[in-house]
Amino acid sequence: MSDASRKKPRFLSSNDDQEGSIARLSSLAVNLSCPAAEEFYTEHQHFWTQDGSGFHDRSMVYSPGVVVFRTESDDPDSTESLGGSFIPPYLVDVLSVVPVNVAVVRSRYSSVSERESDQAVRRSMKERMARALRVFEERGNRHLVLGAFGCIAGGLNKLDIVADIWAELLVCGDMEGEGGSKRAARFKDSFDTVVFAVPGRSHKLFRDAFEMRLFEGDLIDTLISDSD
Repeated sequence: MSDASRKKPRFLSSNDDQEGSIARLSSLAVNLSCPAAEEFYTEHQHFWTQDGSGFHDRSMVYSPGVVVFRTESDDPDSTESLGGSFIPPYLVDVLSVVPVNVAVVRSRYSSVSERESDQAVRRSMKERMARALRVFEERGNRHLVLGAFGCIAGGLNKLDIVADIWAELLVCGDMEGEGGSKRAARFKDSFDTVVFAVPGRSHKLFRDAFEMRLFEGDLIDTLISDSD
């Protein structure tokens, strides 16, 4: 799954940019530049023109058979290299999804508190992330590489919120069932392997938040079991 731009395929951008990094190592830019993908960008641009709230449209583009043909830069400190060594090519399927633009949401709804805006962003992000997992499920993808959706490369989404959502969708469930009852994780049995590709110093923060959400889920299960 790739954090996508709402405007056009990204390629010559910083190495911290997830979509740009994948595109430099593979054929993703070609997939996103083909006529079949144009509707994705057209839809997002139209929604931005009509709405402009920062929540963006929920459209996604699924790119099957993306050819990966090189490694990441051989120089880890480089911000300009297009990539590292060429390798025997292999195929991956990529889902490009546009995260909520938190900076725009906050500026557009400056009259509400940060807590209220975070709650609105969380609801929108959780729906979008669930839709992404549903696409992978429908397509039969059993091994996923996910990221800190909308948190890296200048994104203002909060790592703990995104980690919470992934944990709720994939492992521990939530308390959003009927009447506030416990609801099982929708995608707990949908995939064989899920890897979170979160770079640098963000990795520990993401992991800690994810594990804390699992701990909270276990605690809730224990309390529910004791009350029965």
